[in-house]
Amino acid sequence: MRLVRRSLAALALVAAPFLAAQVSEETPGWFAFGMSPLDSLAGTPMDVSFLGNGPADSRISAKDGHFVNAAGERVRFIGTNVTFSGAFPEKAMATKIADRMGQLGFNIVRFHHMDARDIWLPNQTGLDPEKLDRLDWFIAELKRNGIYANINLHVSRTYPGLEKMTKERAFRYGKIVDKFYDPYIALQEQYARDLLDRVNPYTGKKLSQEPGIAFVELNNENTLLQLDASDMAVLPDPLRASLEAKWQAWLGTNYSSLGKLRQAWTGKLIPLGEEMLTNPAFADGDKGWALEGSKPGVCDLAFTRGPDGKAAARIEMTETGKVAWAYQLHQVGIELQEGMTYTIHLRGRAEPARRVTVSLRFAEPPWTNLSRSININLTPEWQEFTLTSQVQGVRAELKQRLSLNLGDAAGLAEFADVSLRTGNPPFKPGSRVKAPRDLPLPREVWPAPAWTDFRAFLVDTERAYVRRMSHCVKDELGVQALVADTQASYGNLWGLHREGTLSDYIDMHSYWQHPHFPGKPWDGGNWTIGNTSMVAAKPGSGTFERLASYRLAGLPFSVSEYDHPAPSDYAAEMFPMLAAFACQQDWDALYQFCYGNREDNYVNPKINGYFTLSSHAGQIAFAPLASLVFRLGLIPADTATATLTIPERYLRRSLAQGYLSPDTLVNDGVFTREQQTGSRFAVQFAKGGTAPTLATTPGRGASPVTWQRDGDRPQFLVRAPAARFAVGEIGGEALQLADLGLTVRPPDGTWACFGLVAADGKPLAKSGKALLALATHVENTNMGWDEQRKTVGKEWGTAPLVAQGVPAELVLPGQVKPRVTALAADGKPATAVPVTGAPGAWRVTLGPQYKTLWYAIER
Repeated sequence: MRLVRRSLAALALVAAPFLAAQVSEETPGWFAFGMSPLDSLAGTPMDVSFLGNGPADSRISAKDGHFVNAAGERVRFIGTNVTFSGAFPEKAMATKIADRMGQLGFNIVRFHHMDARDIWLPNQTGLDPEKLDRLDWFIAELKRNGIYANINLHVSRTYPGLEKMTKERAFRYGKIVDKFYDPYIALQEQYARDLLDRVNPYTGKKLSQEPGIAFVELNNENTLLQLDASDMAVLPDPLRASLEAKWQAWLGTNYSSLGKLRQAWTGKLIPLGEEMLTNPAFADGDKGWALEGSKPGVCDLAFTRGPDGKAAARIEMTETGKVAWAYQLHQVGIELQEGMTYTIHLRGRAEPARRVTVSLRFAEPPWTNLSRSININLTPEWQEFTLTSQVQGVRAELKQRLSLNLGDAAGLAEFADVSLRTGNPPFKPGSRVKAPRDLPLPREVWPAPAWTDFRAFLVDTERAYVRRMSHCVKDELGVQALVADTQASYGNLWGLHREGTLSDYIDMHSYWQHPHFPGKPWDGGNWTIGNTSMVAAKPGSGTFERLASYRLAGLPFSVSEYDHPAPSDYAAEMFPMLAAFACQQDWDALYQFCYGNREDNYVNPKINGYFTLSSHAGQIAFAPLASLVFRLGLIPADTATATLTIPERYLRRSLAQGYLSPDTLVNDGVFTREQQTGSRFAVQFAKGGTAPTLATTPGRGASPVTWQRDGDRPQFLVRAPAARFAVGEIGGEALQLADLGLTVRPPDGTWACFGLVAADGKPLAKSGKALLALATHVENTNMGWDEQRKTVGKEWGTAPLVAQGVPAELVLPGQVKPRVTALAADGKPATAVPVTGAPGAWRVTLGPQYKTLWYAIER
């Protein structure tokens, strides 16, 4: 894949408003194209259920880094999620949904958020028999259509008693704490037994033995490695006591005496060196210091008297900052030594109380931390802090600084006696500590080796959780499905290591421009989206690079949640871009999120929210094409490879500064984002070695996928023999997609999404049947957009769905004259499209007059 950057001018072009605030089928150039999630595509050109080979009854396993069936044949999965009450449709409805999913070419459905509320009897006294009966029927109907199931265990259940313990959002649904708190782990085990250790009356098999259940996920989007000092500060008993007891037991196992622990945590004792800061005590005002966010009347720096009558810097912030790092006090120009330990001393206070992050870091891009970031909690009373940290990753050519990050909140903060010196004082645990087992949970100001040990403890504790749950599911219940703990990015590269060593496959999630909620989470009246095309995303800012960072060599790679959420004007690009990129990377499973999150989504034929595929015609139109491309592998895997090797020793050493992130390795120059998207990328861990390395092999021939990000016309193009896609600023120019000519003329701007795929997998010139989809903007009738076109608030509009027509001219290859048919929203043939020209250059004109997003081409 060719990858180049696009200009700022192009970004401005894409972001500009281009449509009226509201549209309907009466709007010139627009037409109604509503889809029902319950309509059948059977017998229509868009029915690709032939991709299946009968019911989903062949046991899925992992072999040579991919999913295979019982015959050892590779299986690629593409499908969707069902969530909340949408996972328990009434039986007649479930049959229609399963039929339609199979006709779209889906062969996997992930059952998600079942445990939030819908599966329970009141007060979680047991599982609801009626909901279990509906679930069993739905699984059986999916199985009949060749669709496998992915069952999630803990997702969003609020454990009994949790709300009385804590109101902190950090622990919502028991996240973090249910990976160490034994009573909650026991509840997870019981839920697994109640759900999986029973016979489905419609298949005659226990769910644990059911071959139609291909995957079981233990705990969605959850890791103990997210726990930090701020979380522990609000962790209530008995949760805190449980964690502390495990920590003390870990210390007792790893340190035979307090003396050895003190020696390890102090490290090499280096006498304190000379003061490195200019004007450390503010005796000369702001000399040597810089205030980021400084603005008269908004953020002002003044000087006053602090403790003991000494000088102090006083920072007053009257407005909330626009970013989380809005207000910072820096000293730039310090020179740090690689591997040296530094001691930072300061006094501080704040009104109201606030958290300040102290770090040593680059003063210019990539702005990377060189030390660990240490959070200190300032109160209205003066406090004294002594912080130590080793620095790593110093580059002499980049400026360095000491940063006091005050965050974005309004208020007052004062600092005095700020100091930076080489060296470190000895660790002093306190007179009451007689043995390692006496130590409490660590405090933010403890030395880096203490936090290194604490992070290692969390890693070990989480691994123990995964082993315990896997034992319950696999050994006690006999579950034959492949099992994963959670998504690999939860814990950064330590998360990937956890999944790679304890799970049967690697799973990830990603969303392009997920809705942002500036106030209350999930406030339907206060949200925005970016509303730009991902084709225009600069390298590293899209979804694909992040996903590729967590593909592990030797294990299948799954993306079980992915979407370009509504009401984005560019939502149609999701399926073609994802299917093409996943083929190029040789991934194994793709799930859109989600088909429906409420049962009424299936009877309300409009876009019902950010994540409801079932009625989103702009995305559904490309679903059969994506199923053909991905399941048949119509776009070959890239022959160029890039393999990132990370020594486990290096991974362990990185705990001193946190949990190693792929971004850190990019910033350190180990690999580039272009290498991730321009070749087949994978990670592997190694026993030997001291530093990460990247090994590359050149490709054999040009990739059929081109991602052009430069200039004012970013384009994502695919030129495979049986599949052609063109997404982005493709309007107004003649494109040559191998032997296919395409000229698209969107009525507004130049953005459109085009796909043409041979349903029989043959080269287009010889294919007997091909499916075509063409779209630009699709939305509900009378959606209430704001002026910036970033939100509709609660004004989602009404049915029917309406689409903006796209004029286009095609020059089709092949010796036999094709028949082109415009299809109705239900997939049935509607209107014959005239074909002119001659063999090898058949000309077809498409446009809004046909009132469709999809067409069939037959010979």
